[in-house]
Amino acid sequence: MLDLNHIVPLIVLTRDRDGGSIYCGDDGLPRIDYSVSKHDHVSLTEGIDRSLRILVAAGAKAVWTSQRGLEEFKVNPELGQNDPAFEKFIKQMKSIGFGPGIAQVGSAHQMGTW
Repeated sequence: MLDLNHIVPLIVLTRDRDGGSIYCGDDGLPRIDYSVSKHDHVSLTEGIDRSLRILVAAGAKAVWTSQRGLEEFKVNPELGQNDPAFEKFIKQMKSIGFGPGIAQVGSAHQMGTW
């Protein structure tokens, strides 16, 4: 809790190219049919990659994502982004991905065309 005022939460907003749909279920409640497409997954992953790099460049002591199985990365202040361990962390983040049950992915600024 003592470090709470030093935490910088970021969200990556991406515009999904391949959306889903919402329909009314038999019980009258809304149902969501949506999966992150391969194209949109790449956009999300690149946004997180760049966000992590910005945080490290700004002097973060540690960075992490919401991904299950990816431990916090403690930044070497002498090397920053030039640390080979940081590149390994980025590669691991990309290989774990953001599939169902792996990370928290939400929706913001919902817009649609119909």
